[in-house]
Amino acid sequence: MIRVLIVDDCQLDRERVRRALTKSSSFSCEFLEASNAAEGLETYRTTQPDVMFLDYRLPDMDGLEFLRELNGDEAVGVLPIIMLTGDSSETVAIDAMKLGALDYLNKGELVSDSIRMSTTHVIQRMQAIREGKESRLQLERAIDRARASSESKSQFLANMSHEIRTPMTAIVGFAENLLEYDLTEEESDLALKTIVDNGRYLLGLINDILDLSKVEANRIELELIEFSPRALLEEIQTLISPRAEARGLTLNVQSANNLPTVIESDPTRIRQILINLLSNAIKFSTEGEILLLVHFERIGDNEGNIVCSVADSGIGITEEQLTRLFQPFSQADGSTTRKYGGTGLGLSISKRLADLLGGDLAVRSQANRGSVFRLMVPTKTGAGAEYVDWEHFGPTEITTEPTTSHLPALNARVLIAEDVDANQRLIRFILEKAGATVTVVDNGRAAVDAFTAAEESQEPFDLVLMDTQMPIMDGHEAARLLRDHNSSVPIIALTANAMDVDQRRCIVAGCNVVITKPIDRHRLLRTLVEALETDFDAPIGLPQTDLG
Repeated sequence: MIRVLIVDDCQLDRERVRRALTKSSSFSCEFLEASNAAEGLETYRTTQPDVMFLDYRLPDMDGLEFLRELNGDEAVGVLPIIMLTGDSSETVAIDAMKLGALDYLNKGELVSDSIRMSTTHVIQRMQAIREGKESRLQLERAIDRARASSESKSQFLANMSHEIRTPMTAIVGFAENLLEYDLTEEESDLALKTIVDNGRYLLGLINDILDLSKVEANRIELELIEFSPRALLEEIQTLISPRAEARGLTLNVQSANNLPTVIESDPTRIRQILINLLSNAIKFSTEGEILLLVHFERIGDNEGNIVCSVADSGIGITEEQLTRLFQPFSQADGSTTRKYGGTGLGLSISKRLADLLGGDLAVRSQANRGSVFRLMVPTKTGAGAEYVDWEHFGPTEITTEPTTSHLPALNARVLIAEDVDANQRLIRFILEKAGATVTVVDNGRAAVDAFTAAEESQEPFDLVLMDTQMPIMDGHEAARLLRDHNSSVPIIALTANAMDVDQRRCIVAGCNVVITKPIDRHRLLRTLVEALETDFDAPIGLPQTDLG
C-alpha cells in the first residue's frame, strides 16, 4: 500500500492524479489531500507519505518555499516529490529538483500515462535511495562492530601478554636461580614448586584458547554418557575445596532435592563449567562462603534438568558489565583484569558449552553484593535410576597423585621418535625409571630404519612413541610405513596439536592412542602399560615431583 499525498489547491488536478493512480494495476494507494501549503506540511509531518504530488503555485506559499520548509525539517529524511507546474519553463523544474524533488509534470500534459510513469520512476528512485542509505547504515554498523571487535581483541592481546609474561617471569627467574646459585634445599623446593605451578597455569591458559577456537569453529564434540552426579560433585569439591580454604573461604555443596543416581550428559563439560564458575567465585571473594546448590527438575519419567547454582558474596557485577559478561576477549572492566588477572575467556567458553549441551548459563548480580551463576543442562536419567536425598556432598575418598609404589613397571623395549632434545631426555628419563629399555631417534625415517633393523636382529620393539612433527619424515608417514610392515605393534602418537582433527589424523595414519603435550608422566605410563596389556607387577623408582 502506497500512501500518496496530493498538495494542490485545484480540486480538478487532485482528482486527475487520484483517477490515474486508482486505475493503475501497479499500485494500491491510500490518498491524502491538502489544498494549501500549511495543511500540506501538517499532513506530511503527521502521516509521513510515500509519494507527494506538489503544486508549484499554492495560495499561501509556492512549491519552492514548501520544499525549503521541508529541507529545514530534520525529520524529512528522503521523500520522492513530483512537482506539478503550469509553467512551461524548465527553470522551475530545475530549481525544484535542486531542492529535493525527483521529478516534475507540466499540468498541460497531466494525463494518466504520464502520472503513472512519473510515479513508477520516483518510487523506483526512492527505493534505490533507501536501499543505498540502508546499505550505508549497514556498512557503518559493520565498521563499528569491526572497530569494537578490534579494540576488544587488542585489549585481549594486552591482557594475554600480561597473563603469559607474568608466569614466564617466575619460570625463567627461578630456573636461573637453580642454575646460577647454590640454593638451600628449602629454596630449591620453592623454586621447583613455583616453576611447576606457573607452568600448569600457562597450560590452563593454552587450553582455554584452544577450547574457544574449537567452540568458534563448531568443533567441540560432546560425549554423552551415563554418570553419577554425586560422584561428579564430590570430585569437584575435592578439587576446589583446597583452593577455597587457601583464601579463607568455605566451599559448601548441597542438594535442594532428591537427585537421580545416574544421569546422561557430558560430565567433562559440566565439570569444566562448574570448575570455572567456582574458580571465579573464589577469585572475586575475600571472605565468607561459596555455595554450590544443585537440584533436579523432573520433566518426565526419564527426563529432567540438572540445575547448578554457584553463589558468592564477592565484588559483584554492575548492570552495564553484565551486558558483555559472556563475550569473548572481555572482562567486567580493565581494573578487574589488573587486580585479579585472567583473560576473560572462561565465562565465554562456559556459556557456549552450556548452549552446546542444550542448556543455559545465566547470572544475577549486584555490585558489591555478590553473584549467582545458574547452569541448567537437560539430561536423561539412566535406566533404573533412583532418586536419593543427598543434602550434603563431600569427598568419600580423597584421591592423590600416584606415588612410586603405585605407578606401573614398564618391562618393554620402547622406540622413541622425537626431534626435540629436551623432550628426548625427559621421556627417556621417565621410561627408563619405569624399567623400559629405550632407543631414541630424531626423525620418522630413522624410526622406520631402527624398527626394521631391530626386527631383523630378532630384538623387536614392543612399542613405539612417535612425535608427529619431525624433520626428514613426519610421524604420520612413519606410522603408516610401520603399520604396513607390522600390523600389531602399539604406536602411541605424541603431539602438541590438541585439536580433534589433528588427533583423528594420527589415528587414520595407524596410531593406536594419541597423547598431547606437555607430557603427564602418570598418564603416559598408564597409557603405555594399557597398550602393552601389562600387569602392575612391580614398584618403580620415579621421584614424586611431577615432571610433566
